[in-house]
Amino acid sequence: MTQNKVICLLQTIESSVFEIRLKNPLELCHSLYGWDVSFAIIFEFDVNSVRPGDIYIIQRNPSSHIPQLILDIQSNGGLVIFELDDLITEMPYFLQHHTDFIEGRGAIQKSLNASNVVTVTTKRLASQIYQYNNSIEIVPNSIRGSINKSSRLSDANPSNMTLIVASSDKVLVDMLINPLLTIQEKYNIKVISIGPISDVFIDSGIGVTKYDLLKYSEFQQLIQSIDNLVGIIPLDDSLFSSCKSPVKYFDYSIAGVPTIASNVPPYSDFIENEEGALLTENSDESWVEAIEKVVCSFSLRKQLVSKSRHNVARYHNLYTGAKAWHRVFSSVSNVGVYARIKFTIRSWIFRLFI
Repeated sequence: MTQNKVICLLQTIESSVFEIRLKNPLELCHSLYGWDVSFAIIFEFDVNSVRPGDIYIIQRNPSSHIPQLILDIQSNGGLVIFELDDLITEMPYFLQHHTDFIEGRGAIQKSLNASNVVTVTTKRLASQIYQYNNSIEIVPNSIRGSINKSSRLSDANPSNMTLIVASSDKVLVDMLINPLLTIQEKYNIKVISIGPISDVFIDSGIGVTKYDLLKYSEFQQLIQSIDNLVGIIPLDDSLFSSCKSPVKYFDYSIAGVPTIASNVPPYSDFIENEEGALLTENSDESWVEAIEKVVCSFSLRKQLVSKSRHNVARYHNLYTGAKAWHRVFSSVSNVGVYARIKFTIRSWIFRLFI
């Protein structure tokens, strides 16, 4: 029997979120399981092209026309998965510049209500989305790459180490300002900063090598190319941040880079302290102590890398993501006749409220 087509409707293909969540695992899903996967820009999509049984993935789109588009796809017999990798229904104060998600909160909630299935990255995120839709599937973030056997670690002095802090958004990094100033003054250590957070460090007097936003593949290449690199992952304790996925830790691990992360979810959910990464409280003293502990101990760095990259390579590789998507597509495709009739009635009732 020919499997249904899977069409991903996207706002843009120029994003790391698209590459991590959809492009990489779905291309492998196609190779392993034969799903016919294609990608399309959503504003170019013609709803009249929908075939009964085909599956449509809409990636965290806040536009006001999306709830109606979902219903139109379903009216033509299509099935809709709303893909969500962040808790965009609850944007924190430091992300208020994302006006599209803030103004589109109502549309996002309606889209979640209307969709056949919602896919999310973690159990924590799922727990917050159940209020909108109880058909939720967890598709964990997974990364491409095998274990970097030629680790670029050596028994270097702290002054020859490099710290890297990267973010694609204006996340809170206040907890790092004083610790980095202290560490640089004591060890003259190099700091690489990627993304909008660079300006915060520069304005605070921290000496950084600044990179603008990189493509996901470029970021992976960069961290694999630098000797004696230590990944620094600061994170606040907001509800929004707790529902994120620790994908940056996965990247550092596969690249053979030891990691220090804030001792908050999601990192505390996925990592046991010193069993893959060093977890630290968000205080000046704790961050300074953690950074010193790692940059001054070659044996600790080797231990962290050894445990983390084997764990990530085994449990968070790209095959994990591909298998999860295969499970979701199979589940959605095998919805029984009664369930389809029930959902069609629910969809028509839902039309009255959009």
